[in-house]
Amino acid sequence: MTTPVDSPAVVDLLGVLAYAELTAFDRLAEDARLAPTLGGRAALARMAGAEIAHHGRVTERLTELGL
Repeated sequence: MTTPVDSPAVVDLLGVLAYAELTAFDRLAEDARLAPTLGGRAALARMAGAEIAHHGRVTERLTELGL
């Protein structure tokens, strides 16, 4: 048995994932500001960029589902 991609459980999961990705971005961006080295700051900023990109992909999917 498969679950429809627009079922309430899938939508809830995508919502939680979107929030988690946004939270991860916020934390990494804050950590980047406090990094003791320029290399560390750049690495954390790249990770923050990846997290906000993930957030964008999840929210795009929610938009496709009409939410």
